[in-house]
Amino acid sequence: MQKHTLSISLLLIFICCQLPSQAQSFVETSQLSQAGGALKVPQYASNGYLYANNWIHVNPSTGLFSSNGSHFYNDSNGWIAQGGYSSSVQLKFRNSSGVTLGSIYANDSNLIGFLNNSGYWVFQAEANGNINFPLGNLNLSSGIYNGNGSGLTNVNAQSLDGKVSGNGAGNLAYYDPSSAYMYTPTWIGIGSSAGIFSPSGGNGAHFYPNSSSSYATWFLNGNRGGYGGIYDIYSKTHWMYDANGNGGDYNQFSDTWITYWHASNKSLGVGTSATNVNYSITTAKGALLGGNTLIQGNLEALKVKVTATPGSVPDYVFQPNYKLQTLNELEAFIKANSHLPNIPNAKEIETNGQDLGDLQLKLLEKIEELTLYLIEENKERDILKKENSHLKERLAKVEALIKTLTINK
Repeated sequence: MQKHTLSISLLLIFICCQLPSQAQSFVETSQLSQAGGALKVPQYASNGYLYANNWIHVNPSTGLFSSNGSHFYNDSNGWIAQGGYSSSVQLKFRNSSGVTLGSIYANDSNLIGFLNNSGYWVFQAEANGNINFPLGNLNLSSGIYNGNGSGLTNVNAQSLDGKVSGNGAGNLAYYDPSSAYMYTPTWIGIGSSAGIFSPSGGNGAHFYPNSSSSYATWFLNGNRGGYGGIYDIYSKTHWMYDANGNGGDYNQFSDTWITYWHASNKSLGVGTSATNVNYSITTAKGALLGGNTLIQGNLEALKVKVTATPGSVPDYVFQPNYKLQTLNELEAFIKANSHLPNIPNAKEIETNGQDLGDLQLKLLEKIEELTLYLIEENKERDILKKENSHLKERLAKVEALIKTLTINK
């Protein structure tokens, strides 16, 4: 038994003596360049580096290890970088001159991102999904897209741009989920073939710039209840037209049309949509033209109503204290002025025009004065008739007496 034990020990010592020592297994660097592609296994060089002409294969849970505790190794899921001095891990990138160009950095605060060559954060990704750009703005020349090619939604501009604060104050527009509004501090620029689109509201309503027609600046395309238009949610007022061009302003509070244009008969309704007469303005209580209206042409109407202020109607002519000019006085005025009293002359009317209602009342005054003249003339005629009848009776008596005297001769 002792002989066998001794033999085994001597055999192990012989084998160990034949194995090269790791501490002495290195070659000179000059020899590596001569080996070229003939280097089959990794070799330690005199400069302290490990050289290999092929992949270095490591088993799971093994890899590179530094004396400061830093590890770079793989497990069943991939490669792991583990820091040694602190709770952070940093992978630096240097050029051929040894100058640091930037680095990938991660720490225990659940931050991972890129540092510039001065060690400042350029890009941060937080564990909660927020993305930060501490040094400035994010330049998106082609937009932000999901992996499936669709645009990202619910992008928080306050995370993208540190200059954004409050209701859109800053450089970027952002969506506020609590109010369901989109906030922007400035104009929103859109292309000539793009705009605002609602896939469900208004049967696919579009609002986009007009680049093909000279009649309008913007296109509004949508259909709800046969009308397309704009709705003011504060005043509950609609501005809408149908496919035939009929419509106008509709007030939902009073359930009435403020104005309604009938394209077929070119008529306008005010307070109503019942405008059945061609080229008319119709109100809920009838046709109306209010204010100062200038008609450069003929005015034709079945009936014209002119309102008068109290006391302006010349019934005062028939009052006992009204001083009516005598015909002689009237004749003298006409000869001196060439027009009736209280009636403007021709030059005044030609220069200033004439109030139709005022002129009608003045003409009525003259008619009533003329009526008084006729009444007075009729009284005088009755007196003359009586006097004439009396004279005729006396003449008949005289003629009868003369006849009697002639016969008696």
